[in-house]
Amino acid sequence: MYIPAPSVPSGEVLEHDEGLIDIIAESISGLVYLSVILGVVIYALSVIGMNLFKPPYEDHYLNNPDAEMPRWNYIDFPHSFILLFRILCGEWIELLYETLEATKGNFWPVIFYLGALVMGNFLILNLFLALLLNAFGEESLNSKSDGDDEPKCRSVRG
Repeated sequence: MYIPAPSVPSGEVLEHDEGLIDIIAESISGLVYLSVILGVVIYALSVIGMNLFKPPYEDHYLNNPDAEMPRWNYIDFPHSFILLFRILCGEWIELLYETLEATKGNFWPVIFYLGALVMGNFLILNLFLALLLNAFGEESLNSKSDGDDEPKCRSVRG
């Protein structure tokens, strides 16, 4: 059974919506710094991954004529960087399986991949949320210092 949501009369723009858009637009400048931090994290994890996994990949895939080298590997930096980016995008199961195969079933690739997920995804997500909450907090302080006691959003009832 479909129940339509209450609609806002056409032509009426709530002041609260404009305030939200302004706050998000002001916080975009902080996203540049967040992107730099993400780039540094991916760079560091790529170099660590190359140091940890390059010898096992070479031993397993290059020295074994039956094994085919995966497209994304830890042999060189560009492939390692893109591999870490794929891990942070959520495509890490297949990559972990290939790394476990190269390391002959050792457990330390699991630790590396889970650490990369936690450090990459959760750290960056928390920094992004902190950036937005900081912008909302500053807006709240600015509206209180203006002496504006009335709420900026009015309710609309249909």
